[in-house]
Amino acid sequence: MEISGRKINYNGKMEYIFDIINTDPSWANLHRDELEPSEVAFLEVVTTPTPTTDIQVNPEDFKDILERIINEPIIQEPRIKKVIELMYADINEYNKNLKHGSFSHLSIYHTNNGKPYPYIHHVDNFGEALQEKIYALSYMYRHGKLSEELFQSCERVRICAPGIKKKIKELLTKYGEALNQFFTEQGNYIKLRRERDDTYFLFKETYHYRGNMGFGKYYHRSVSYVIKNDINYIKWALKNILDFTLKGDDLEEFIEKAGYDPYSSSDSNTSYPSNETVAELASFFDNFGCKLDSVVFKTSKMPETKALMSLTEKYPSLKYSIVSKGDNYLVTLSGDFETSTYNEEPLVIFKEDPESFDF
Repeated sequence: MEISGRKINYNGKMEYIFDIINTDPSWANLHRDELEPSEVAFLEVVTTPTPTTDIQVNPEDFKDILERIINEPIIQEPRIKKVIELMYADINEYNKNLKHGSFSHLSIYHTNNGKPYPYIHHVDNFGEALQEKIYALSYMYRHGKLSEELFQSCERVRICAPGIKKKIKELLTKYGEALNQFFTEQGNYIKLRRERDDTYFLFKETYHYRGNMGFGKYYHRSVSYVIKNDINYIKWALKNILDFTLKGDDLEEFIEKAGYDPYSSSDSNTSYPSNETVAELASFFDNFGCKLDSVVFKTSKMPETKALMSLTEKYPSLKYSIVSKGDNYLVTLSGDFETSTYNEEPLVIFKEDPESFDF
């Protein structure tokens, strides 16, 4: 799924639309018609309802299976009594999770013939647990710690245990057939939720990345801290440390403070204007926030079309982009700043459409 880096005015602040969709999908849904395709796709994934079911696992069905042994004296022995209590507790918990779609606590298994059945831990393992406790009680009998009456009761339960295990498996398989459609919806939803999480993680990596310095005097300090306190060190690192890069919020914060994009000069054909040319270019933007050592101008209003046309007439191969930043606009310039005329049209990139800020 594609991600979007678009920002809009949300509650008086410029926020990424993906963040809004993730935290306030109902608000985003009200403005669905104004979203871009990638944003609509993400919204649809986020707002997909959790599947639930009215089908419940009836504890009474298991009471019928245990009817043959439930009145045996050995059943009151604390170890075996606990096994039965855990079985019913797990049935109730599984029913609650079915109702609310708590998938992290819901599991299905498949029998040898491929039929699904709900995996309820102390129910599915009841036969083995019962036999294990019976063996422990038999050991106690051999060492004189269990009465003859309880031992005979224990033996009767032991004989019934394999049949109980078989009937429980058959009952769970029956429930699996009834819940099969829900299990299918559950599997699809889990895949969709994983796609949502992966997409949002990629978005955060791209637009909200916050790194730490892995070298030098600011080792283990956040990049954001160094940008705020020693931006010249960041400039040095970008030029001299091979694997050091800025991205996401770190890059945006650097551009805001330094006044330029450190990667905009990666094109070998890009040249920067002299200070005199920068001063002349600034006049097109009424000198708002002009930095003579950069090619980014901060303006408090969107540059007029007339100003942009004047720029491209004077510098035909000029490239520029306009990015909104809070209440300001950052106009980044690059390309050939010679006044000679070229036939090619300038590349104009609007990363934010000012008209779409207010839904």
